[in-house]
Amino acid sequence: MWTRIMTLVVLLVLVGPTCGTLQAAGGSSVEEAPIPMTPEEQARQRYNQGLSLRDQAWRLQKKLSNPDTSESKRAKLEKKLSRAYDSAGKEFASAIHLSPRFHQAYSSLGYVYRQLGNYPLALESYDRALEIDPDYSEAIEYRGEAYLGLNRINDAQNAYRVLLEKDPELAAELLGAMHAWLKQRREEPAGVEVTTLDGFELWIADRGDAASVDQSSLRKSRTW
Repeated sequence: MWTRIMTLVVLLVLVGPTCGTLQAAGGSSVEEAPIPMTPEEQARQRYNQGLSLRDQAWRLQKKLSNPDTSESKRAKLEKKLSRAYDSAGKEFASAIHLSPRFHQAYSSLGYVYRQLGNYPLALESYDRALEIDPDYSEAIEYRGEAYLGLNRINDAQNAYRVLLEKDPELAAELLGAMHAWLKQRREEPAGVEVTTLDGFELWIADRGDAASVDQSSLRKSRTW
């Protein structure tokens, strides 16, 4: 048996693959055995599947944000949205199991937890992603938004300061999330004092003014 296997291997090397089959002596085809994927390749495959499900969730969210969507459709969309995020989370968790240092998968899993409202688990996932790669700006920005979900304003501000040096575009995204969070807390304080909100609003305004000045300076430098 071993001799026959080695003969087939030699034939493959000498002749090369022919449409994935070999012709045996009797004329019947012999299928090539598929090359097994490494754990890292399997993890990447799972991660990509998770991203596809996340994108599906984004499309569902877009439909939910449409004011013309009826209440009956909205209820169905919300169930589909929850299932899509849940399925995406399972794929990201599987990717992590296969490749424990897959920092992008940890960050994406944190995103899923955050969308499902589980901010403590989201923070754990972001923390792990940043333990593996401290410079992963996406996780810093997402973690900043998770801090907001827990009303941890000081931590969110620190995340913004770090991003401003590492990735100004993501810093701007976090600032936008801060605006949205402030508006929501004005309507639903959720335990946050009005004086705290007032101070945070001033802080956000200062950051916005600074960003406007930077953009103006950049435009002037380009004209020269």
